[in-house]
Amino acid sequence: MSESSAEREAEAKEELPGPARRPLSVTIASWFLIVWPSVVLPLVTAVDIFELFESKSTKRILTPDSLLAFACLLIILWFGIGMRRGLRWARLLWLWFVPAVMVFLYLAEPDGFVFAMIIYLICAVILIRRPARLYFTRAGL
Repeated sequence: MSESSAEREAEAKEELPGPARRPLSVTIASWFLIVWPSVVLPLVTAVDIFELFESKSTKRILTPDSLLAFACLLIILWFGIGMRRGLRWARLLWLWFVPAVMVFLYLAEPDGFVFAMIIYLICAVILIRRPARLYFTRAGL
């Protein structure tokens, strides 16, 4: 009898759903969304400060374009951290919110639009694929 109860316990443990394992593609995409803004934010800030000292005028450091770029990079960083933690809202907001931001990015900085659109499309394809959908469904929130 002890063998049958041990077998039943082993089967019960196998049936219990464990924590969702993060797919490698989601890990890579989330780390990219964390590292990219972390590198670009100081560069954007440094360029704005350099332009201020170079012009030697009373020009404001934070122009509307630089504020928009700063806000977008902070939001992307926030989405990357949320996806790394397996938060479902981060995936959904990335898929639905970022295209709206792309319109403003195009209006503010048309040169950076193509690069940002390529990054968005790559991450969107990764997040729409089945392993990512299952991971975020199991992870909850």
